[in-house]
Amino acid sequence: MSSNLEDLDGIVKFYNQMKGFGFVFVSSQKEDAFLHRSVLPEQIFLPEGTPVKVSLSRSDKGLQVTKLEVV
Repeated sequence: MSSNLEDLDGIVKFYNQMKGFGFVFVSSQKEDAFLHRSVLPEQIFLPEGTPVKVSLSRSDKGLQVTKLEVV
């Protein structure tokens, strides 16, 4: 079962540009969400601590970012 969570505040915890994945901490969910390069605009740089707005989906594997905007 999955649920959608939209327009949430988060902070980039880690993003590896070479490997194309990382994690965003979403305080309202009190957990990290997996971030894959496929949801990012091209040529974006995401240093640790960058504030973002995210949409998430929750699955049996945990939270995953489905949309990201740098704020």
